[in-house]
Amino acid sequence: MRILFTTQSSGLKLFYNMLLSLEQKVKIDAAGFYVADSGYYERFTAKNRDFPGRGYLLLKEWDIISEAGRKTADIQVLRQYEKNIGQPYLWNAVVADRRICQGKNYRLTQDYKPRYSHEEMLSILET
Repeated sequence: MRILFTTQSSGLKLFYNMLLSLEQKVKIDAAGFYVADSGYYERFTAKNRDFPGRGYLLLKEWDIISEAGRKTADIQVLRQYEKNIGQPYLWNAVVADRRICQGKNYRLTQDYKPRYSHEEMLSILET
């Protein structure tokens, strides 16, 4: 069995505990975590020092955003990704992620001014 957990903040603790429980009952071939909140991740790993060293695949949103900022999106690569997966189109994922397509104050108010330019959003998507 392979498992990928996508988490925001305290969901990391929930899914990590769930994984530890599952590992006692079934064979887990691989497990990974997509983590969105760097602050919570730092607090979590300070309390769970064994977590990063257990061999799980860790995708950290802040690393992806940082890497995307250092390059320009390759439209041909994005087209190939879409050809491979078909519909729904990849752009739908960007539009659905309010942290990307809305303003930096989206949690506090209706902030519809995008945080990133269209080109930056494409780079994030490719990364």
